[in-house]
Amino acid sequence: MNIQKKTIAVFLLLLNILIISSCTRSYPRWQQVSTDHVSIPDITINRYEQALFGLDENNLQNELLSLQNRFPFFLDANLRDSTNINQIYDYLTDPLIKNLFLESMQVFQDLTLIEDQINLALKYYRFYLPDEPLPSVYTYISSLDFQHKIIATDSILIIAIDTYLGPDFKPYLELGVPMYMIKGFDEKYIVRDCFFALGERYLNVNEPGNVLLDLMIYQGKQLYFLDAMLPALADNIKIQYTEEQLLWCQQNEENLWKFFIENGLLYSTDIQIMNKFLNEGPFTRGFPGSPAKLGHWLGWQIVRAYMNNNQDIEFKEMLLNNNAQEILSHSKYKPGR
Repeated sequence: MNIQKKTIAVFLLLLNILIISSCTRSYPRWQQVSTDHVSIPDITINRYEQALFGLDENNLQNELLSLQNRFPFFLDANLRDSTNINQIYDYLTDPLIKNLFLESMQVFQDLTLIEDQINLALKYYRFYLPDEPLPSVYTYISSLDFQHKIIATDSILIIAIDTYLGPDFKPYLELGVPMYMIKGFDEKYIVRDCFFALGERYLNVNEPGNVLLDLMIYQGKQLYFLDAMLPALADNIKIQYTEEQLLWCQQNEENLWKFFIENGLLYSTDIQIMNKFLNEGPFTRGFPGSPAKLGHWLGWQIVRAYMNNNQDIEFKEMLLNNNAQEILSHSKYKPGR
């Protein structure tokens, strides 16, 4: 009887181990990380536009001098020079810029939620990249500089909040910006874009090769960077797809991969092929119902598979590995299996 009980107990123990192991493996690697033990100082978003537009224009030079230590990145000019003061005065009194400031204050009067999201993501940043400095974070009015919505250096993140006023903000359309770009001018992308910019700065240490696979893996690494820093963020936000576009990729992943393999696209250096599968746009020509950037999507899935199937590979090691072929081979990526 005792032997039977022991046998049952051992069986149940093994079953529990298998269940626990199975549950652990069911979660992607980037969702298994805990930052409970990671401690960082709270990062406060520094509102340059609020400080600047709150100045007395009749005493501008003295008031700018009082701000210079708080905002050295923005006010690094000689503020004793009247030419520089006049330029800032023109900026503050420009009707377009004043309107952008007022509109931004309506949308972003309070940035507490975004601040909390950035602080949470920075805990993952410190976990994965402990030697990297934590950036100071600033906002400003960029005069609709869509090419530089986020500026990232080794110690600063700067958010052009006038480029996140929502897809219905009329000036975006009036300037002729394509709708596929305007969809990204939304508050929900701010934190995503901040950490995409940080990842881009880190990855640019090594330039990718010149075949399509190299560029796909490079983009896949950037998106995996978002997996690591923002594990709870929805995949469609990470890659800037609608939910329907993301579903299209998931449903067509196997056939899409077969198309790349059967047509020998991975090692293509044809600029038209690269543009077709890597560039922004409303869709990918020849794939009805598809989004753009299908090469980004596939590169992302390859990098995810690589990290999930190689538990000994560290995050930083993956980022700095410039051998796209090695990553593909070791990923064992084969959708539809």
